[in-house]
Amino acid sequence: MASGNALVLVPILWVVVAVGWVPMLLSERLRDLCGRWPTGRVFLNYPLLATVVVATHVLIFLAVGIQFPAGSPLLPAWAFGSTFLVVVVSWLIVAVVLPVTRDVNLPANSRLLLAAGAVWYGVLVSIVFAVLALLLFALFFPG
Repeated sequence: MASGNALVLVPILWVVVAVGWVPMLLSERLRDLCGRWPTGRVFLNYPLLATVVVATHVLIFLAVGIQFPAGSPLLPAWAFGSTFLVVVVSWLIVAVVLPVTRDVNLPANSRLLLAAGAVWYGVLVSIVFAVLALLLFALFFPG
């Protein structure tokens, strides 16, 4: 796959995350948290949050991933490693840093729900990476 065409994977990842995280909005606490900042409206903040997380993930992945030669077995390992990194850092920012630096009251149950959302993000993205890796392998396997 040409590197320019790889950018088509970004909207695919965004749709998977945005749709996959919708069940998290069933929690009134998380819906309230999502609706507070920056716009005060959940229907604007939710896609913005998905965009920030996916863009951050893609930038982290590319920052290291471009250092590996094409076809390197380290590339899929880094794809999953960057997913784990994004999960941990995102949860720390939302569940630990944000309540300390902003006026955000975050009960313990909400931290648990946010942890579940972070783990769910890791599962969703890992599945997408695995399916895309298999698809690309099948489409572009020489021979």
